[in-house]
Amino acid sequence: KDYNMTFVCIDTWSSQNATFSMLMYTSECPANYDQTGVLNVCSSPTNATEDDRRYTKCTAGLCECKKEYAVPTTPEGTPIDVYPELGFDKCAAQVKPLDSFQKKNQMQD
Repeated sequence: KDYNMTFVCIDTWSSQNATFSMLMYTSECPANYDQTGVLNVCSSPTNATEDDRRYTKCTAGLCECKKEYAVPTTPEGTPIDVYPELGFDKCAAQVKPLDSFQKKNQMQD
């Protein structure tokens, strides 16, 4: 839906002045602010370099995630069914091949 206005009501119940702030961003892509107030689109800070972005593009509300953040696939390239809450839809989950994990642990031993 296309909304033209947003109304915010702030109520206080004391003689002290109330202070508040509000951040807003409109996008068809998954977006949120992190704890420091930085806007993230498809789980990437908006000021991230091309190499640090987790997605290549976002169209029609869908993030096209880079390979390491995309839904895992079979060796034939078929996407594997995953739980929607894992974050692959917004490039929040990262796929780490087991062999690279094992190599890293072997190097630390």
